[in-house]
Amino acid sequence: MTQARKKQINYAVTRSYNLTGRCVRRAYLAGVDELTGKNHDYRRDWIIIRIKQLATVFSVDIASYAIMSNHYHLVVKVNVKQANSWTSREVVEQRELLYKTHPLVEQYLNSGNLSKPEKERANAIISQYRTQLASISEYMKALNEFIARKANKEDGCTGHFWESRFKSQAVLDDVSVLATMVYADLNPIRAKMADTPEGSDFTSIQERIREHQGNPVVYQLPEEEQENDPLKGIKQAKLLPFAGAPHIDNDPHHLQHELVSYICLVEWTGRLIKEGKRGKIPSDLPPILQRLNITAENWLEFSYGGFKNDFHAAIGNDEALTEFKHKTFRQYVKDTKAARQFYKPAELSQ
Repeated sequence: MTQARKKQINYAVTRSYNLTGRCVRRAYLAGVDELTGKNHDYRRDWIIIRIKQLATVFSVDIASYAIMSNHYHLVVKVNVKQANSWTSREVVEQRELLYKTHPLVEQYLNSGNLSKPEKERANAIISQYRTQLASISEYMKALNEFIARKANKEDGCTGHFWESRFKSQAVLDDVSVLATMVYADLNPIRAKMADTPEGSDFTSIQERIREHQGNPVVYQLPEEEQENDPLKGIKQAKLLPFAGAPHIDNDPHHLQHELVSYICLVEWTGRLIKEGKRGKIPSDLPPILQRLNITAENWLEFSYGGFKNDFHAAIGNDEALTEFKHKTFRQYVKDTKAARQFYKPAELSQ
């Protein structure tokens, strides 16, 4: 049975989530439509642009992304601390980048000449705005509505564009964050659309590698579309940084690994998948796997997509899933068996 979003997304449990949006119709989200022969690859650019612009508006950071032919993957982390640090005026200014402001709130901020009940009502509305700006559901609504309206207009049709509401999975621990990120970044390689991470277009791993090399990827709309873009003045947010970078100073909100180590992890995992070596464990594992105390066999199964099939409401170890169950008021979670399998200590699985 489908769970309510308020039970699925709980920032007291985790602020990291694995998100997927998939098209309902045979026509592709991007790529070549086999029925019409039309190439929709250009859509990938404006989808990524919108993902990043909305990440600037909302207090949502993008850890990983991949834009495929009929779906997209996102791994995000909600920056609740940032949203709570905004002043009332900053909250309103952020939201005004997308939506109109309630007249009462405008009057409250501009003049303050209101009765006590009116001020209380204005503050309540601003509080609601603040909550919305730190909401994955609101972020995904703004993203998916934009994609659906624009694609429907191009295709000259109406009706549902997405097969269902977006799919979300709570990502409960460090291993799960890495697994979901690697899975998203290796999508083009698994689909035989690319041979290497640096050649995987429209993915966060390519963007991170190019940025590291000093040759950043630039996504921009065609000139004829830029003037009509309602968010044309909004800068594209950068990806959630890795804390290991020397200029980051190990912000706990950032990804708690070094960028180069993550790139090596993606490369190593991708080589095993591409060359059909799933059953062969290398004698010397990458340092990051040793630190996480997870075997090569389990890591490969996990990052290859095992978390999609074997985990359901949330992804994480047994202890994290139990805490998730209690804090989201569930009677049980179906994922504990998978957790024990994937998180089996290395010394017990040799």
